[in-house]
Amino acid sequence: MSDSFRRHATAQGDTCPDIELSIVIPVYNNAGTLEELIARVSAACNDVDGASEIILVDDGSRDDSWPIVAGSESPHVRALRLSRNFGQQAALKAGFAEATGRYVIMMDADLEDDPAMIPVIHRELRGPVDICYTAYPDKNKRNARRTSRLFHRAVASIAKADHTPNIATMRGFSRKVLDAILRYRERRPVYGPLMVGMGFPSTTIEVEMPDRKGINSNYNLAKRVRLAMDYLVGYTNLPAVFFMVASGISFLATTAYSASIIIQYLIMGNQLPPGISLLMVVILLLFSMLFFGIGIVGLYLHRLLDESLDRPLYLIAERKQSTACAPADIQSKGDLHVRRD
Repeated sequence: MSDSFRRHATAQGDTCPDIELSIVIPVYNNAGTLEELIARVSAACNDVDGASEIILVDDGSRDDSWPIVAGSESPHVRALRLSRNFGQQAALKAGFAEATGRYVIMMDADLEDDPAMIPVIHRELRGPVDICYTAYPDKNKRNARRTSRLFHRAVASIAKADHTPNIATMRGFSRKVLDAILRYRERRPVYGPLMVGMGFPSTTIEVEMPDRKGINSNYNLAKRVRLAMDYLVGYTNLPAVFFMVASGISFLATTAYSASIIIQYLIMGNQLPPGISLLMVVILLLFSMLFFGIGIVGLYLHRLLDESLDRPLYLIAERKQSTACAPADIQSKGDLHVRRD
């Protein structure tokens, strides 16, 4: 048993059994799916060889998500309510910091991930791999989100890792990987790409895309764009490289065009282009690139400032313990627990 495992298990109290599997689920305005989610995940936990815990992290939901979570009678459920909406990645880290299991599975709360795959992933993790990804089969390729596929393909290319087509959010990993994840101290972690670049041995299993008629995902295009920007700025130098390459191309193109005009004027006797329209186009192009570059620099400076302030990544306002480890009515209010390592 690792030192971090002993530390987490001790925090749960002497009456809490060793946890084999922790399932971390961030929750944000998922009141419509939570009851079914808890029931199905709890049923899947009963098929796991060993004790399991379900860690639901309410990321400042504005609907009835927290009352549903806090009122759950499932003995597997542990729950945290963050003081406000800190974002999915912060909610995941809060759940990771609380996880006591030898193995961890992360999944969404909108039933896009099939809870029936939990025992399957657990069995894979007990083999020679440290990470088990899930992916949709090729026949579901047209239905999978194009933005998600494009994002993961770009991430794999940047990280120089193998790309798994149609990769899904649900995945499991060992305690070794969790301990490594918690060593990343940045305020805006992006855990999907982070795992790809870690280099731990992994496998991928196929899962069927569920029928989600009438269920809308909270992870829209705007959130995916923000996640992509967090990754590009926080994990790569791609924006700066892109700006430098674009500036070089623009400079070469402008120089070549100017040289051609001068040559035609001096040698062929052609007149210079009349008016200032061409000049305005060139100026606008150069200024747009200049301001774009300033924006990229501003993003990096803001990220440096954000990290240097060392503010809490998340604040826990309330928690609900598992009935398997403590009485159901034990809750901690006003807890400003912070985990950064």
